[in-house]
Amino acid sequence: MVWNIWIGVVTLMLTHVATAAASVFRDPETGLTFASEFTNYRINQGITYRIAQPSDAVRGSPFDIIVQIVAPIDVGWTGLAFGGTMRECPLLLVWRNSAGNGVVVSSRWARGHVTPESYNGISFTLYKTGTKVNGTHFQATLKCTGCSYWTNNSGGTRFLLPGVDNRIAMAYSPTRPSNANSNTSSIAVHDVHAYWSHQLGQGVNANFGQVMQTLS
Repeated sequence: MVWNIWIGVVTLMLTHVATAAASVFRDPETGLTFASEFTNYRINQGITYRIAQPSDAVRGSPFDIIVQIVAPIDVGWTGLAFGGTMRECPLLLVWRNSAGNGVVVSSRWARGHVTPESYNGISFTLYKTGTKVNGTHFQATLKCTGCSYWTNNSGGTRFLLPGVDNRIAMAYSPTRPSNANSNTSSIAVHDVHAYWSHQLGQGVNANFGQVMQTLS
C-alpha cells in the first residue's frame, strides 16, 4: 500500500514538473538577449526555453518573437504553449529529424485535450545561426510570427504582454514523431507538462530588427 502511494506521488511529480530556474541569457552566437527558463522533464534532466522580444512591442498588438529551445537528444519532441495551456493557443513543437543531424519545427493547435492538429496561424523562420545538433543536445533558434497574438475558437483575441511575466506551458515526450522529417507528422501524447511565468522583460532587445536581418 505504501509502495503504491509512493509510485503515485512520483508519477504526479514527473507529470507536473516544476520549473527549475529563470535567468537572462545573452547569446554570443545570435547577439540577442533572451528570457530563459530551464524546466526539468525528469529528475536532474531538463530543457531550456528562451524568448527574445523587440523593445518596441506594443501591448494588444502582434509582434514577432525569437524562440530558442535547447533539449537533450533523448527528447522525442518538446514544445511551448504560448497561452499557458494546450487548448486554443499557438503550440510550437521541435524535434530532431530522422537522421538525427537537424531540427524540425511544427506549429499546432488543440481544440481540447486531444492530439493537436497542424496550424497555419503561425509562420516561422528557422535560423541556421543558433540551430545545431551535437552528441548530447539539439538546439533550435527561430523567429515566430503568430505566437504573440491569436484568436481562440470562440472568436476572442489573446496575446502575450510584452516586457512582463506571461504564463507559458511546456510539454515533453520521449517518443519521436512517426515521421521525424515531416512537420505535420503525428506525435505521441506528452509524458510531462508544466507551466510557469516567463519573464519576457528579461529578453527585451533594442536591436531586435537589426539582429533578425543578420541571422541566416
